[in-house]
Amino acid sequence: MNFSTLLADPSTISLEAFVTEQNLIGVRVRSVQVKANCPLCNELSDSLYNNYNRQVADLKWHGVGVRLELIVRKFHCRNELFPRKIFSDRLPKVAAVYARKTVRLNSAMILLAFALGGEAGVR
Repeated sequence: MNFSTLLADPSTISLEAFVTEQNLIGVRVRSVQVKANCPLCNELSDSLYNNYNRQVADLKWHGVGVRLELIVRKFHCRNELFPRKIFSDRLPKVAAVYARKTVRLNSAMILLAFALGGEAGVR
């Protein structure tokens, strides 16, 4: 079975492994972008610097928590006019910058909050 079709954005991430724990499913995915735009100057870079791991919560599956373990690439920005020299590739369809939840989990929580409102939405 091709599990990549289940990913939020198969054009930017690829599935590496499933890691199961007692009450948690870990899905390890890797960024496959070869180039990325610097968020400050928007200049395209293919100069790979490093990788880093990022963990974000995803929607539960049959009552079991799901955690995405993202392996994201860092790039060098070659533009001398900007102070930031290293930046990471963005995955806007998977998780927002600095987010601890996936885009789809955040959307579901917003819908619940609007539907239920107030204290019920918090529960």
